[in-house]
Amino acid sequence: MYGLPQGVDLSFLVGKELIQVGVGSCDIVLAFDGQLSISIQTTVYHSKKGKPLAAYEVGPSSAGVLLPLLRSAITQFTANQEGTLNMTFSNGECVEIRDEDTHYECYQIEHEGSLIVV
Repeated sequence: MYGLPQGVDLSFLVGKELIQVGVGSCDIVLAFDGQLSISIQTTVYHSKKGKPLAAYEVGPSSAGVLLPLLRSAITQFTANQEGTLNMTFSNGECVEIRDEDTHYECYQIEHEGSLIVV
């Protein structure tokens, strides 16, 4: 809906370990150490070593694919102003979330009291 703010610094993502995957009927919440969470209300794209594995609509069906990421840390990320965020984890898997909806929020990043809405 909004894209990422120009010049936003997301370097705080690197090194954060996924400690919990929360599942709702219309969202997924990824909770990391260090007061970081990402709430997702859009399609989750999953890949490993550059090979697409699947794309899951948000909700319970996508939660299972995220469970192997538990106890893995974000090693790198890419993000663009259009709102696409791609995170590579220490187990070699990648998760990509996109700002795909022009009318609704697609994901939110909360870090140490700051909120980024995309």
